[in-house]
Amino acid sequence: MNIGTFFTQYKCVSEEKEKSHDKRVDEIKENFATSEVLVEREFLIGEKKGTLLIHPELTDSVAIRQMMVAFAKCEGAENEKELIEKTIPITECSVVETINEAIEMIMMGDVAIIIGGFRGIIIANAKTWQQRGVGEPPVETVLSGPREGFTEDIRTNLTLIMRKLKTPKLAVERFKVGKMSNSNMAVVYLKGVANDKVAKQVKEKLEKINTDGVLDASCFEPFLDERPYSIFKQVGKSEKPDIVVSKLLEGRVAVVMDGSPVVLTVPYLFVEDFSSPQDHYERPAYATFIRFIRFFAMFLALFVPAFYVSIQVFNYDVVPLRLLVPLMNATRGTPLPVMVEVVLVILFFEMIRECMLRTPVAIGFALGLVGVIVMSETAVNAGILSVPPILVVALSSLGLFMVPGHVNSMSILRVLFTIGAGILGIYGLILMSVFLVHYLVSIESYGSPYLAPFAPFIAKDQKDALLKEPYTHFKERPYSIKQDNKIRQK
Repeated sequence: MNIGTFFTQYKCVSEEKEKSHDKRVDEIKENFATSEVLVEREFLIGEKKGTLLIHPELTDSVAIRQMMVAFAKCEGAENEKELIEKTIPITECSVVETINEAIEMIMMGDVAIIIGGFRGIIIANAKTWQQRGVGEPPVETVLSGPREGFTEDIRTNLTLIMRKLKTPKLAVERFKVGKMSNSNMAVVYLKGVANDKVAKQVKEKLEKINTDGVLDASCFEPFLDERPYSIFKQVGKSEKPDIVVSKLLEGRVAVVMDGSPVVLTVPYLFVEDFSSPQDHYERPAYATFIRFIRFFAMFLALFVPAFYVSIQVFNYDVVPLRLLVPLMNATRGTPLPVMVEVVLVILFFEMIRECMLRTPVAIGFALGLVGVIVMSETAVNAGILSVPPILVVALSSLGLFMVPGHVNSMSILRVLFTIGAGILGIYGLILMSVFLVHYLVSIESYGSPYLAPFAPFIAKDQKDALLKEPYTHFKERPYSIKQDNKIRQK
């Protein structure tokens, strides 16, 4: 082979490598709707042409400058591994083979590095964006105990969980959900503790999702529900790492989603929301006392308005005379039927609650004062409403918000119970109670009875249901939930 033939072949190989490089860059650029979304930076490594493809709003500009300087000093590299180890000043790098994988990583804030003559595309983690710091969640506040809460960043949330569970048995399996959003999700559970069938069922539900995008864990919750049309929640929620970790230790499976500060857990039991984060850090006697109050408050929230309507319309003979006389005097002269009056007051309270939630804090507080004090007093003075229904609904609402996890379902139920009592009296109340218990007993959450440990009655799980016993008594994990390992401490 003469020198001329050698240089001709070398030139052909170089042109082919350059064409392959340019073709891959063009293929990636063609997938973006506008050229402003994707920025390219060209460089040379020895005689190899290279291009950085970045999303400017999601990528750290300092890291890009450092890479360009490093490439300018590089005299050459034989393959992707050598370039990553000796030149790229970023520790977290990988190599992908397809254009689609590269596009996906670019949209997550990573840098795609295409080098002429290299088969793969190097992906360097240079993502950066503004995110909220770790702080106490607004709902699950505590007087003692950890005050940290989850953020909207999945890596931060997984780190908060891993800090509390320093064990190689902690399984983290990652998924992407949404054809457009490409949301990162992770299924987290303790291998050898959580039931493998439950973990598999959750992962199968994730894989079956075929939608454009899932923006928040609350939007994803219906995909995990066993009964999507039920008014009762069937998936646990928490914004506190210590609560999620305690559920993982019990054998539950958690789902963490990027962009959401809420972590979902399954299986979920109805009794879960009657305990608060503060219960973990209180003396057992006081925690038990507060749980009794919560159960009693929920009973008041559901039955007091309905019972009031029942005794006013049908069953006034069950009320002692000393109480009946002032009650009748207070309701005399009002133009509306008792049932309609109570239902209107309930709806009025719901409107005030929505106004306070949907408006800025200062305005919402003012609206609450105007709605509760001024309008209620005016309606009573005008003779449109009487005092007892307002007092009854106020007491019911107070009990309702002692268990925030069940506010939505109980708000609907108390209206239905009130209407039932207004139509059939005490018999309507009994019939609806029987139907409610029958329905709750029929629900299962990933193989766990919804009303456990009360129905079925599980004696060993009563230590952390209505009662709160010391941690020294928790020798075994809850029997209400399926696990692969029941032993908790010896």
